Amino acid sequence: MSDEKVTRAAVLVLDNSGSFVMYVGKEGDRHSDVFKTVGPTSSWPESTEDVDQGFWTSMARYVSRKRAGEIAFAAGQITKLTHCLMSEDVW
Repeated sequence: MSDEKVTRAAVLVLDNSGSFVMYVGKEGDRHSDVFKTVGPTSSWPESTEDVDQGFWTSMARYVSRKRAGEIAFAAGQITKLTHCLMSEDVW
């Protein structure tokens, strides 16, 4: 088993100024909860192409849904390897 675990849903946004901004949900939040919490802001992009949904880990890093699936499987958080982890798969 791995020491690293998937801990929270997270969203990485390329905002209108060209900067990356990360929004991390509370424990147990799904990605939709992160979007509701943040809501539209002046820096929120107009296109969803500039939004990446991933996860925050116990090692304080943002990872893609694919990498999160590998981490969750190695940590025993899920029983089947997936290449697109959904928050519902973990909590």
